[in-house]
Amino acid sequence: MVFHSAMFQQNGALSKPSQPSKPCKIDIIGAGLAGRLTKMALNWKWPTLDVKLVRSKQSDHASKTWCFHNGDLCPSTMTWLKPYISEKWDGYDVHFPKHRRKLESGYYALKSHDFFSKTDADLKESFIETPRNDADLTILTTGWPDGRPSTECGWQKFVGLDVTLQSPHGLSVPRLMDATVEQIDGYRFMYCLPWSETSLLIEDTYYAENSELNVDQIKARIVSYADAQSWVIKSIDRVETGSLPLPLSQPPLSDMTKSVTLGAASGLAHPITGYTTSILFRQIEALLSVTEPTTENFLKANRWETERLKSGFSYFYLLNRMLFRASRPEERYKVLQRFYKLSPGLIERFYSGETTGSDRARILIGRPPVPLLKALREFSIWSST
Repeated sequence: MVFHSAMFQQNGALSKPSQPSKPCKIDIIGAGLAGRLTKMALNWKWPTLDVKLVRSKQSDHASKTWCFHNGDLCPSTMTWLKPYISEKWDGYDVHFPKHRRKLESGYYALKSHDFFSKTDADLKESFIETPRNDADLTILTTGWPDGRPSTECGWQKFVGLDVTLQSPHGLSVPRLMDATVEQIDGYRFMYCLPWSETSLLIEDTYYAENSELNVDQIKARIVSYADAQSWVIKSIDRVETGSLPLPLSQPPLSDMTKSVTLGAASGLAHPITGYTTSILFRQIEALLSVTEPTTENFLKANRWETERLKSGFSYFYLLNRMLFRASRPEERYKVLQRFYKLSPGLIERFYSGETTGSDRARILIGRPPVPLLKALREFSIWSST
């Protein structure tokens, strides 16, 4: 992983856990994934730090699967995160009409049921119902600031089925993208995570102009895909759905002057995938990088990291414009087919949101797999913003 922050290098995100020089009370508002990960990380580095989790009115236990790449993690993160990882694989496959490839890169999954069960037990003394009046710092992990994006965007939407099969599926690693399926409603691919020899998650994903999901129709397509793989579904054990906005320009960010905002609450997600997990790890690592766990230091680290991420994301908004505005919907898969011929290191840095200048140039070098005039138009719009 490449770190661009002098803060990480000087203040030691990879240093051994230490103790604070004075007490500090922190309330984390929201007891979902982001809140619990933050709590565990802070108390890993500063075991006596007074950190409480304030349960939100809405359920924090949504049925989800959170996945991330090895490159999304600082090496020390695995120290406190490892007990909560549901599955780990040493690589993954991608399938396109003219290209298939296995990438030897670590890939991880957190199942919400596993994660919440384990953390409910480990953090049971940490939950409170209302914020404390004497807390020194509030950390917001309450999800997206508003319901819908205020900027122009495309959508990554999906329906996933956890299924049990009558016989082994034969997958040893995840099938991260199978774009050999019929291209419907934009760029479409199947995503498969093998949980055991006879159980897996099969997800039907679309990069589309709208967020609408016909769940029953897509479930039928998933069953048809399973049939085509000679997978006989014995039972459907869980259904997961989502519609994630993929902005074409920088959306508004949350106010960071009085509280630390992490994950979706910060208004930041990976612009190409819509996922917040890799961003959340970066934000947590920034908090762990401070020399003393004070309100001022945490606020400063959060603002600095958010600005760094915001600056780096500008390039991704250009790629979104190319995908959603320059390419024909039925040919969007060609953009990803070309991308997955690039070096494994570049691909890993791309998913972590940490592309280098040479990475960005390499992605755009050559004739783009989109109409040239439309590509130039979108580049002009992007460069003027």
